[in-house]
Amino acid sequence: MGSIILPEKYPFAPPSIKIITPNGRFKPDTRICLSYSDWHPETWNPGLTVRTMILGLISFFYEETKTEGCVNAIDAKQRPYYAINSIQYNRTHKEYLDLFSDNHLEQDIHTEKETV
Repeated sequence: MGSIILPEKYPFAPPSIKIITPNGRFKPDTRICLSYSDWHPETWNPGLTVRTMILGLISFFYEETKTEGCVNAIDAKQRPYYAINSIQYNRTHKEYLDLFSDNHLEQDIHTEKETV
């Protein structure tokens, strides 16, 4: 789970990008430095779409490029742990449950939390 925060001037100004779920690649709740994020307004291209930014972010999960907001190589060995536990981590967030409560995979979890 993450966030792309579009500024008022979007698409003429770049977004702020964060990953919320611990994942072994990026530090949780830390702005990520990417060429299309608010770290580099000088390289921002108004033609970039949210979809393009998400695809670019996904590509960073498959490489070891160092950037502000990423974790170091030692922490990367814990990525399988984060991957296995990410859904449980997300299920502790009200925002996640609110966003995905209509997903049949999440309905049972959402219902259980309301009845407790």
